[in-house]
Amino acid sequence: MKGRKISFIFGFIQCVAMTYVAWISHAYGSFAMDIVYVISQPIGWYLWGRQQQTHSFQPGTRKKVFFGAFLAWAIGWWVLAGVGGQLPYFDSINFVISFIAQVLYVLKYNENWSLWIFVNIANFVYWSILSVQMMMGDNTIGTLGANLSQVALQAALLFNAIYAQKVWSSGEANNEGGAA
Repeated sequence: MKGRKISFIFGFIQCVAMTYVAWISHAYGSFAMDIVYVISQPIGWYLWGRQQQTHSFQPGTRKKVFFGAFLAWAIGWWVLAGVGGQLPYFDSINFVISFIAQVLYVLKYNENWSLWIFVNIANFVYWSILSVQMMMGDNTIGTLGANLSQVALQAALLFNAIYAQKVWSSGEANNEGGAA
């Protein structure tokens, strides 16, 4: 993951599939976010063809972005709890923090990976809890296969985010935006 445009093609396919899984699982935050992902993939493809360098926030700006993300998560938690979503505190991370991370990713800001690591850990826990609840008979929404597939996906995405943060922080992702 060195900042290649082709990631948007794979991202589009994954997002379409995940939208369905989120819908049948009543993961409303994830469902809403996946719709945003589907829309953002062609936008990212276009922007990455025009912009080669990655960017970083100044330290003061970075703190404001992370504080704003925390505040937005709390509001998202409240909203998702109000509509009856499953595990709204985790689902809010997926909905709100993922949105911020996706915008930063499309705009090629290094800080996106810190947020993705946080999101992937939260999503791994979220889907693990739903899987355990289903195996114990405490939850009948969605399917065990869909939930377990998400546990595996989140583990892979976490590995990717950790690796990508290392690559982007070292500057290796610069000038690769236009590579297909």
